[in-house]
Amino acid sequence: MREFGSYAVLRDDFRRPDESPLANRLGWNGNMVSTDSDLALTSNALVAAGADRSAAYTYTLADCEATIHVQTSDSNLKYLFVRAQDVDTTGLDGYAVVAVTSTSLRLQRWNNGAATNIGNLGVIPTTAPFEIGIRALGAALEGYWRAVGGLWVRYVVATDSAFSSGVSGVRASGPATFQAFWFGAITDNIQPAQVFTGSIA
Repeated sequence: MREFGSYAVLRDDFRRPDESPLANRLGWNGNMVSTDSDLALTSNALVAAGADRSAAYTYTLADCEATIHVQTSDSNLKYLFVRAQDVDTTGLDGYAVVAVTSTSLRLQRWNNGAATNIGNLGVIPTTAPFEIGIRALGAALEGYWRAVGGLWVRYVVATDSAFSSGVSGVRASGPATFQAFWFGAITDNIQPAQVFTGSIA
């Protein structure tokens, strides 16, 4: 699968027997933060059964993109990371696109385990299920959303050069269900295909 002009490192639809916790294989290994609990694979979905659950995908990329399908509508935070460093410690660094609620989107910089909002707040138009994506190209960071089967919409943008490479991963602040994780290297500088810019609040 190609997204935004990238080459996929991993496409994981989680279509395999249940794993509790998610097994350390296919590039998945450990948590984003060492104090997090594990995600599980249940009924072909990645499931957070409680507070602060995560999984790190430990393949390092620099200019890259990641996407994930969010199944649940609630106020729990859903994070998708790129350029993450010091994973499975309390000093996590990197960038994340965050579904803050089912109607808003943020970009964050994590530095030594502390998250800072960067860029604008994006107001997304519908509740789950939907997909979120993050694109990191040089110092440019972009957060995307799309309805299932729809077009990608760029809702949040920021510029930051603190971290130039790292791994990806998924995290939830509370119960949540994910499907269809995708992570890839950007192979050119073209703008994402089939994208229009959403309203910025």
